[in-house]
Amino acid sequence: MRSAIRGGIRAVLLAFVLWSAGSQGLKLAAEAQRETSASVPVAFLNVNVVPMDTERILERQTVVVRDGRIADLGPADSVEIPADAERIEAEGCYLMPALADLHTHFVYGPNCEHDLFLFVANGVTTVRDMWGMSPFLTWRAAIRRGAVLGPTLYLASTGMDGPGGYWSALTPPIAWPDEARQAVASYKAAGYDFIKVYSDLRPEVYAAIVEEAAAQGIKVVGHVPTRVGLLDVLAAQQYSIEHFTGIVELVSSNRALTGVVDEERLREVAGLVQEAGVWVSPTLTVSTVSLDQVAGLAQRPEMRYASPQMKTWFQHPTNQAPNRDLSRPVANSKLMLKGLNDAGVKLLLGVDSGIRYVLPGFSIHDELRLRVEAGLTPYEVIRMGTVNAAEFLNRQEETGSVAVGKRADLILLQGNPLEDVANIDKRVGVMAGGRWLSETWLRERLEQIAQSYGN
Repeated sequence: MRSAIRGGIRAVLLAFVLWSAGSQGLKLAAEAQRETSASVPVAFLNVNVVPMDTERILERQTVVVRDGRIADLGPADSVEIPADAERIEAEGCYLMPALADLHTHFVYGPNCEHDLFLFVANGVTTVRDMWGMSPFLTWRAAIRRGAVLGPTLYLASTGMDGPGGYWSALTPPIAWPDEARQAVASYKAAGYDFIKVYSDLRPEVYAAIVEEAAAQGIKVVGHVPTRVGLLDVLAAQQYSIEHFTGIVELVSSNRALTGVVDEERLREVAGLVQEAGVWVSPTLTVSTVSLDQVAGLAQRPEMRYASPQMKTWFQHPTNQAPNRDLSRPVANSKLMLKGLNDAGVKLLLGVDSGIRYVLPGFSIHDELRLRVEAGLTPYEVIRMGTVNAAEFLNRQEETGSVAVGKRADLILLQGNPLEDVANIDKRVGVMAGGRWLSETWLRERLEQIAQSYGN
């Protein structure tokens, strides 16, 4: 009981510290937005559209955006352009839906709003944070009302775990079903979008979480608790499974990514996941970092934009990567992703940013590349971060594709992303909720962030 109380106190104190820092950051971000805001229609002229409804390109289109929505789309000579529209000459460019990173972790401190901007600067306009705290709820509201420039946020609750869990300092341990039910009700009342479960829950506690979440009308996402196992999690219809938890234990010789994967068993397990209709959010990038790489990763150009708080977080012992040969984990991660995809499992794009030098926004490009290297097509991979994300969030009518009436979250690219996902890192600009942000402006803002950190 005393350890539970201490864990709860630590969580409350940490939340208060983060709240104080986060509140200061909101004001700074709001001021920055006012300097660059615009409310006029925008017309993309002669652009190649990547609609993502099927694997196709609509050549030489004009797309008109008004009031944050796609108001018109059609062949370049058939669309009427509003007289007051800002015209963007986009011949030879490609317009695609912006991406959703549905497995992230935020770090807070002075100037913490800059980490949110890193997503937008890389064409990620929707984010699901997987370990919520009270400051995140304020950020979500501020972004939605336009006071802060950042991605649309969806928030999972603080991870629910048993006594002695890996992150026990960040969440009160839950040992009994009644405690679980109370916590679920509390998180729902606070406004979280999902309930997050972690690895060390007892079966009866997990069952209570699932039952109460169903009663409260909120979905359960997260790890497969070790003592529960994949089959029971599938039976419980957990909405999403993060990483390969629960799956790798059934298909690897040592129950980890360092073992030998039984490909026949993988096909069987993937079939069970597909049949259950449970979403999976693999995170390949975070599994491909070894301790001996950290010095090199710290020197990557984009690390100039990592906040001091994030760099401190990277360096925390619980976040340090093991020192290991990565060849087997990387190969197994790709093998498992391919197996799940081939079986028709519903897959999401998620990176686990904020962990092990995985930088928000920039790391999405590593994840895209790794998934294509696993044998998936660019269209399949991009679909995970667009159409699939919209379905997962129940926002199919709002986002995920380029179509009239959809929210104008878009990326304008120099090259065709269906030919090479690396083209997603060759932007002309990003549109977030109808607000056009040219690549020049984005780079200037990034440079200001780097200079504010003394880089």
